[in-house]
Amino acid sequence: APPEPKEAAPRPPPRATPGPPPKMPAGRDAHGRPKDPPARKVVKGTTRAYHGEAGASPYMPERPHPHPLELCYEHEGEDGRVCVSPELQFKTKSTVHWLPADPSKPGWRFHLLVEDGFAQHPAIVPSTDKDAADFVLYLPVSTRTPVPVANSPHRLIVMDEGDGAGAYPRVKEDSYLAYFKRSWVSKHDGLYTGTGRRYQRHYFPLAYSVADEYFDAAKMGKVARTIDILCSNRPSTRQPTRSRVVGWIHDYLEQRPTVRGIAGDVNSGGRREINTGYFDAMRKAKIVVTCNPSHWEGDFRTFEALASGALVFVDEMYTPHPRPFVDGVHVVVYDNSDPDAFFEKLTYYLARPDEARKIAAAGLKHALTHHRAVSRLDFILRSAHELRAADASSAARLGYTHTASLIKHDAASTTQVDPIVDVGSDEFRDVAHVKKGGNAGRRKIPPPMTEDMVKKLVEQNKVHRKSLGFRRRRR
Repeated sequence: APPEPKEAAPRPPPRATPGPPPKMPAGRDAHGRPKDPPARKVVKGTTRAYHGEAGASPYMPERPHPHPLELCYEHEGEDGRVCVSPELQFKTKSTVHWLPADPSKPGWRFHLLVEDGFAQHPAIVPSTDKDAADFVLYLPVSTRTPVPVANSPHRLIVMDEGDGAGAYPRVKEDSYLAYFKRSWVSKHDGLYTGTGRRYQRHYFPLAYSVADEYFDAAKMGKVARTIDILCSNRPSTRQPTRSRVVGWIHDYLEQRPTVRGIAGDVNSGGRREINTGYFDAMRKAKIVVTCNPSHWEGDFRTFEALASGALVFVDEMYTPHPRPFVDGVHVVVYDNSDPDAFFEKLTYYLARPDEARKIAAAGLKHALTHHRAVSRLDFILRSAHELRAADASSAARLGYTHTASLIKHDAASTTQVDPIVDVGSDEFRDVAHVKKGGNAGRRKIPPPMTEDMVKKLVEQNKVHRKSLGFRRRRR
């Protein structure tokens, strides 16, 4: 008989085709761990090691903090050596989780400020658990896609430095404990035009602050101030207010050949670096002129300038600040529509160097006491802590001052010159749009800025910069 056929060996089951890896939230690697942001870029110099060993994550900084909070320095407007510590009211030890930034990390400068405050605040206990921490920090500009957070209406703090009034649309009004907004008011060519679009629930003003990397105690009081006036705003038709002020300074310098100054960029340094050539130039200046953006508010250069110890000229700030800067005490405030009054103030303080130095010294001390990054984060945490109090009497027992709820509609917390925009009055409080014809907060209506005018300003600045030995390339 023929042999029986052998049974075919069973085939192994087909291999499963691997699918795409699970999509992780922005700012996290393939395993779901937070990604470290790109290293800080430094030009001609190094930053101080605030966050411990190289490569340490800013979201889990070294504890305890390795550097003292007290800063000691000398200044030509002080009688002797000065030591200041930042104002810190929030004392309740709290676990805080900071949602990591996207890999490209937009909003580098603001992220730097939060890094400083997060690393230095003694009441913060950094946490890797976003769903168990007492508070969760979220920066929409740095982290575009919000990450779900458990019980977010009682724990999530939004810190929005975005340009233009209005909330980040991916953050819903019922999803946070407190929302802090830098572009608190809307403007048109420097003119106050209203609050813009705002959420009504727990929506508060936010200001920039002084990063410790911008302040160099070793150089303070030891560098000769050989530049009379410095303004680093870059002329642009997109920023007519800043361009107009740059033009005023050029006119002032052209009419007074003995006055040494720069009006325009100092060098080609960018936003993602600690540019020592730029900061050293401000430390050589007697007066540094800054100006808020033309169509919103919140000027980073103002706090950079304050850290230099120069006398700071700044246009009006309608955003309430905790412990605001006062005209003639800490800074000199000018109307960005009135060149004649601006020229008078420049001439007055250049002719009175002792008075200018006293105000500059007071402005530096005020900034280092109340407006360092760690103090700004303290303002945010104490304001959020107050909101979580069970009732008004419980909030009062916390004993906090200058919280977001207290300053939100307080005209005295703004920095203005006459005519005043009273942000707490019926005329302006919660009014989204103010008629431009009313010219609120300004004396004059300035002419428009053309492209040809901007080109002329750029060329003029090249001449002034070259005469003082500054080059366009990074230093």
